[in-house]
Amino acid sequence: MFFNNGGYRYGSLGIGLGFPISNRLFLPNGEDSPAYDNADFYPSSSNGNSSNFILMNSKSSDLGEDPAGGYYDGWVVNQNNRAIATTIINAFPRRMMQNLLLVPGRDNIPIPIAGSYFTKLMDHTPGTLEPWSALITDGTGYIDEIRCHTLTVDGGGSQSTWSNQAQTTANDIAGIPAGTTLTNSTALQILEAILYAYQSVSITNFSIANINSNYEIGEIVGNGNQQVTLGASNTANIVANGVTISYNTSYSGGSGNLLNGVSYSTFPRPATIPSLSSSVVNSSVTFTATIDQTTGADVTSSDTTRWWSRLYYGKSVSQNTNSFIGNNLAFGGNVLITTNSSMPDTTLNFAEGSGYAFIFVHNNYTLDYFAIGATVQNSFTLIATTSITNIHGATASYKVYRSNSVLNGSFNLTVGDH
Repeated sequence: MFFNNGGYRYGSLGIGLGFPISNRLFLPNGEDSPAYDNADFYPSSSNGNSSNFILMNSKSSDLGEDPAGGYYDGWVVNQNNRAIATTIINAFPRRMMQNLLLVPGRDNIPIPIAGSYFTKLMDHTPGTLEPWSALITDGTGYIDEIRCHTLTVDGGGSQSTWSNQAQTTANDIAGIPAGTTLTNSTALQILEAILYAYQSVSITNFSIANINSNYEIGEIVGNGNQQVTLGASNTANIVANGVTISYNTSYSGGSGNLLNGVSYSTFPRPATIPSLSSSVVNSSVTFTATIDQTTGADVTSSDTTRWWSRLYYGKSVSQNTNSFIGNNLAFGGNVLITTNSSMPDTTLNFAEGSGYAFIFVHNNYTLDYFAIGATVQNSFTLIATTSITNIHGATASYKVYRSNSVLNGSFNLTVGDH
């Protein structure tokens, strides 16, 4: 080993227990290197610490007994470049220079060969990453982290393995949306986000028993307990007690919650539906299921019920508009018109019998097309507008169309607004 003696210069290479053995340097691999014969120690005296050594090649040195050593920006340097032709050292922090022994290497670049520099690199808890230190694994062969600017693992080296028993959910690379900023994300977290992308909740079934899509104006919807059915996918992502069932009317019927903050697991379950009714054509009530999920916006599904008017038709031997009695005409019937646009083509089935053909249609609609089979009939006239109260108690204004002549037998009459 190399050592000093009270800060004085040795005239030869010190090996072993502190006495000169030879003037020849043996490199760590056992190679005899004559190039370093008669190598000398020079203590660095600039900070008064004689344990900072620099090993010089005395064959090319004419620096004298004590080459001046100095510090430059915290690094030990040689102020006379004739000794090694470059700075003696330019890459070792001063705090690591205790007992560091150097020899000139190729192109006069100093080589550290012994000293506490090496032991300090290993002076930390195994298994932890420390700055300016060696990597030392713990008893299980692990270290807590490795940091690098780039990482390359070739096919010939060992590679980390990763296991996950769950089936992947990604159909494409969509787990991390464009524009996402990654902060302190591990490679494993990124892979998990891509391959196991969050699966949004989707409502697959929502219905309320005994509630239809269409009703005649004045008819009552609800008015009591009805069973609510709710189905969804990815239910593991539903927030506990995260389901709300609500209603909202397009008229003055109000709105509110039928079920508020209940567990998805309780469905199907009953809910109390208020008595809802409207005499306005195309007015509505919408029932909505809302599910709060763990990530992203709430998901909803809605069913809407609307109120419509009926078209009444039949025959009468009288031309009087009062022939419409008890909501029925002889040899005819009625049909619920479920559109708010122009009157769609609608087929009316007149039965056997003789009389004038009457058609009563809500004032929202107009009829200008009448055809029996393929033959267009031009013999119908709008004769009046009258108020009619239906069987549900809703009163509305109706237009009255009548054939200009008596029509006999059964026939199918198509009417519409062309």
